[in-house]
Amino acid sequence: MPNKARAWIPAYLVLAAIWGCSFYFMKLGLESLTPAGVAFGRIVLGLLTLLVFSAATKTKLAPRSVWKPLFLTALLVATLPWLAFAFGETHISSALAGIINGATPLVTLIATLLVFSEERPTPRRIFGLGLGFIGVLIVVGIWQGLGAGT
Repeated sequence: MPNKARAWIPAYLVLAAIWGCSFYFMKLGLESLTPAGVAFGRIVLGLLTLLVFSAATKTKLAPRSVWKPLFLTALLVATLPWLAFAFGETHISSALAGIINGATPLVTLIATLLVFSEERPTPRRIFGLGLGFIGVLIVVGIWQGLGAGT
C-alpha cells in the first residue's frame, strides 16, 4: 500500500485512543464532579478545541442566524447523551459504558429496519448486524459467563 494510502492511519489511531479513553476519563471525572459537571467539562473542552481549530485554520464561525438550531442540535446529539453516560457511570463500570456505546450502531440499524419500511434488511445488512453482535458478545465475554467474578 503506498504511503499516501496509509496517511489516515495515525489520525485514525489517535481518534480511536481518544474515543476509547473517554469513558475512563468520565469515570475519573466523576470522582470529583457531578454527572452534570462531567458533561459540562466535555462541552467546554469540545468548544475550546473547535475554537482553536477554527482560529488555526481561519475558518469562520457559522452565522448567528443558525446558532439557535445548532444549539438545539448540540443539546440533543451531544449534551443529553453525555449527561446520560456520566450519570450511568455512577452505577456501572466505564468498560460496560463503552461496550453499550459500541453497540449503538447495532441498535440504530435494528430501529431503522423496524421504523422505516423503505429500509430493507438486505443480506449485507443482516451479515453486518450479525458480525457486530458477535463482536459485542466477544467484548462482553459471553463465553466466560459475562465476566462473573470480576
